[in-house]
Amino acid sequence: MALLNPMSHTADNDHRQSFRIKDQALVELVPLAEDAATASLDSVFSPCAPFKLLADLQHLDTELQHQLFKLAETNTPLAGALQLLNRKLERLALQVGAEDPAQALQPITISEGGLSLESLQPLAAGSLCAMRIRLLPGGYAIQTLARVNYCLVSKKGTERTDPIYLIGLYFVALDKTGRDLIARHILEHQALSRRMQRQKQDDDSAL
Repeated sequence: MALLNPMSHTADNDHRQSFRIKDQALVELVPLAEDAATASLDSVFSPCAPFKLLADLQHLDTELQHQLFKLAETNTPLAGALQLLNRKLERLALQVGAEDPAQALQPITISEGGLSLESLQPLAAGSLCAMRIRLLPGGYAIQTLARVNYCLVSKKGTERTDPIYLIGLYFVALDKTGRDLIARHILEHQALSRRMQRQKQDDDSAL
């Protein structure tokens, strides 16, 4: 299949692509016709209560943090108490949102600019898709348009009668909230990896 030039999108996208991690996530991918690019993404996907819950909470949390910042200037104890209550509700919501037996975690490589994943179905380079991602354990819910950058038969696919495709996609018009959530997830993932590495080194030293 034809490849798009990985450098064909913006320089800002290319810069963000350099900060990427290998991870697992809940991913839904729906191919779209070009004339469907302006359609509401909510109408593309099947209703998903956990995803909607997490997306609504993210929107409310953005508004709440702004109000808490202003409140902290006049009443720090009250702002702190409300922040703790918000964290408590968030933890409960994440537990509910993580329970989705209809979906399985999928290996991905993700950056603020896009992601790659394996699929049994090929997608034409340059084609448009609707994408819904849930990043765990933070429960970050992201919905966006994406365009296929490349589609190749993966190394795993060479050992099967039915090929597995490695598909690279870059986000189209991903809003600031979505970029911020991905950036936060990458930082949290890297911090966790460093802690686990240090713990492993400490355990090895204790032997």
